[in-house]
Amino acid sequence: MAENISDPGQGENRILDSDVTRCEVTNRGEAVTDALKDAGWKGGPVSCVLLHLSPDNEKVARGEFVLRGDDKRDVQWEAHKIWPDADKRIMTTINVPPLDSFTFSDGGLTSDLLEEESVVHFHNLHREGRQPEPVLQADREDRGVGKFCLRIVGHPTKTGSDGIARVKYTVLLFPEDKDTTLVVSAHVNRAEWPGLKLVDGELPVLPAPTAPWGCPIIPIFIPGQPLEQRPRVPSSAALRAAIAAIMRRCGLPDCSRTGAKVKEKWDKIKRSQAAPPQKQPPTPWPEAPTPTASQNNVTGKIPRKVHSKTILSEW
Repeated sequence: MAENISDPGQGENRILDSDVTRCEVTNRGEAVTDALKDAGWKGGPVSCVLLHLSPDNEKVARGEFVLRGDDKRDVQWEAHKIWPDADKRIMTTINVPPLDSFTFSDGGLTSDLLEEESVVHFHNLHREGRQPEPVLQADREDRGVGKFCLRIVGHPTKTGSDGIARVKYTVLLFPEDKDTTLVVSAHVNRAEWPGLKLVDGELPVLPAPTAPWGCPIIPIFIPGQPLEQRPRVPSSAALRAAIAAIMRRCGLPDCSRTGAKVKEKWDKIKRSQAAPPQKQPPTPWPEAPTPTASQNNVTGKIPRKVHSKTILSEW
């Protein structure tokens, strides 16, 4: 396999052919997980950029941010701090779900809402001198315990000491079910939509490139046709632009201490019909130049037989 895919006019900023072929997958499920393991992932929260190529492999059809791993934390809240009418003796425990439960259909680092039915959680009533008693589903409404949904909001942060790109993430809780939250406002899908902070943390973005190409990560590809059959990929400039479009579509979350305060902010946004103030992360992902028409129309040609230290100079 040739070491490089040549990008006319891009100098050394060319993605290695070996990096492309090692990141080819057939689906966004187990195949992505295996690719991350091959890239050195040993467990824990991790992320990648997944690019779906056009049927002829020559353009990026769409891209998405993808998470894997487990946060392995659970969080206890006094239920009345989420739902003001809840019995003050009730404690709510929420387990952070596996991170692959979250999807990012909006093309950035703000996830879709995750319904509570996909989250392990329970409510216990604490009476003095007694063991905690579970609050049954049928009794939740009488006890003032409402429903909820979750979201992850991410943004790039400083590269780690290992040189790996990283994303900071916050798991937000919203004190209404998914369907109710979605109809509150047209701005619900924004990163800045107010919520309660469940947990936060950092995770690496893999795979890392084996040689510099003007971007700190390599995307994982789902080609329109297997590269063995159709050995073409978009230009490196087009790939960098696709990655940047995803990594730059982000913001900082608006975190409140109580569900009552969250609802107050929701009502204010609903009345004004204005979007919540945008909060840019302190370490934004670098903007990639928009590919020229010639760069959009040219692709790297991957030879079917690739030999080490062979540089491909043909498109």
